[in-house]
Amino acid sequence: MAAQPTSKTINFYDKNAQMIMKRLYNFYTTGRLCDAELVIGNRSYLSHKLILRANSEYFKEHLTKTQDKVVIETEETFNKNAIDSAIGYYYHGAMTLKQFCEMVDIIKFAKLVKSERLESYCFFALENGVGKGNFRYAIEVGEYFEKHELLDRVQDYLMNHFLEAIRTEDFKYLSEERLLSVVQSNELRLLHEKQAFEGLQLWLNHDWDNRKACLESLLVKLRMPLVPVNYLLEEVRPMCESSLTLCNMLIDSITWHLIESSRKTLPLNAKARFPPKVCILAIGGDHVGISDIIEAYDPYTDSWSLFHAMESGLIKFSAVSLDGTVMWFGGERVNKIKIADPSGTLYFDASPNVKEAWSMELASKTVSAMPAMTKGRIGLVSAVVDRMVYVIGGSEEQKILTSISRWNPRDRSWTKMKSMMGERTLFAAVVHNDKIYVIGRYYKGNTMEVYDPKADTWTKLPAMKKHRDDCAAACWGDYIYAIGGVNGVSALCSVERYDVNTQIWDFVAHMPTTVWSGAAVAYHNRIVVVGGYGSSLSLEYNIETNTWKMLSSLVQKRHSHSLVLIPPEFVHNPDDKYWSSPKKILRPKKVKSES
Repeated sequence: MAAQPTSKTINFYDKNAQMIMKRLYNFYTTGRLCDAELVIGNRSYLSHKLILRANSEYFKEHLTKTQDKVVIETEETFNKNAIDSAIGYYYHGAMTLKQFCEMVDIIKFAKLVKSERLESYCFFALENGVGKGNFRYAIEVGEYFEKHELLDRVQDYLMNHFLEAIRTEDFKYLSEERLLSVVQSNELRLLHEKQAFEGLQLWLNHDWDNRKACLESLLVKLRMPLVPVNYLLEEVRPMCESSLTLCNMLIDSITWHLIESSRKTLPLNAKARFPPKVCILAIGGDHVGISDIIEAYDPYTDSWSLFHAMESGLIKFSAVSLDGTVMWFGGERVNKIKIADPSGTLYFDASPNVKEAWSMELASKTVSAMPAMTKGRIGLVSAVVDRMVYVIGGSEEQKILTSISRWNPRDRSWTKMKSMMGERTLFAAVVHNDKIYVIGRYYKGNTMEVYDPKADTWTKLPAMKKHRDDCAAACWGDYIYAIGGVNGVSALCSVERYDVNTQIWDFVAHMPTTVWSGAAVAYHNRIVVVGGYGSSLSLEYNIETNTWKMLSSLVQKRHSHSLVLIPPEFVHNPDDKYWSSPKKILRPKKVKSES
């Protein structure tokens, strides 16, 4: 029987259309087979009548079968490259970033020839580029055409991504008025006020001769009392020496820091800004067997969810976040669980101390091995100073270490630095004013010392009031907080605060429960403490009110884990194939270590 014809249409697609347009564009750029001439001012442009008519109502009206030349009489002057870019868009539908500097002329041309699609594309490309740190020409176009929504997009980016913005070339070209509107706003999101000063210095240094006159008008809008004293003396003071107003502000700020009685009243220029948008990652740890799961906490919804997985489970390791990458070092790994007897007792197949270091690119969630450390370390700490990572202490084969190694992400190398004054494992570390403070230690450790990476020196500091093994720590402003731990006999709920300026330890409000082998991070006058032995609890300490409150619990219990802060855009991306639901996660593919 003959096959019956089907009414179903089967479509096949190839790149024939793109190939034809590419050839036509090549004809345009070489002046071949062009049947239309466009004259603007004293310049002439050859193109194809069909292409121009298809993209513009103006050309559709003026280019006919008998008319192949259009003369546009206008008082406007146009950059030749801008017209070439506009006509080029008609052929291939795209523009390069280099063409952004011609956007004003391109849009003027689009309006003149009634090319609505070209005009809307230009505004779309500019708005989309802002999120990638390309905002210089968005400001220029927004101001020229009074596109307030485009200017609002730039302002929103500068307010919410200031740290990212100051690293771009476009930041150096901001006007004084726009920079002033950013740095004086309460809505500017910063981890520390020091970052506002750093951005201001970058902007001033780009064109110091012409911008030094702006120094006072900008600096008076920053919150000097919110900056650590050492930074005020070393970095801010030289900026203030030429202005009596700034000198008085500097003296008042230092006085407010150093004289306790003056802190009872908050200066007018010390109002805290909006908190930066951040998320917290809880990585690894012990959960009825060592966990490889990474959870993410959103402070704005007070919720935990599964985020990703490590290459294998780890405990007693240390992690940091730097430039969109999370790195973790050392620790102890358990490869699998064995059932040793019929009673169901669990025995863990533990590996020796881990020398390995791993990184995870947050954008792609690619987990890959880094060059290994020279020592296997358990119970170590790590910290970032000046874009370098310092890995400190720990234990190796029951020997407690004093050594410290520095990881340089630029040349991907390890360097041995000066050792600590005393051996430490199961301790905590924080960074303040580009110095690393190490706190507590295994077995009745109440000592603290500080490392200066610039001088490569260690200095002993006053001891805590209590011994704290396996405690957590956080730093905010000029205060360092030692949280929980074990005193050799029992777990602690107490918290001590160290004043960097007076070098005095004092107690603050106790936690509502004991915490040891937990972890802590600080952001915007808050300290979040997560997990601990046998716990899935999350606690938040309000530094201003000296009070604690309970937050949502982790998805799973964990201790001997690490916490890091990351930007929120890396969490709960619906296009992320690794994040499927709060209760299910796909494992990452392992990437082999580099040689």
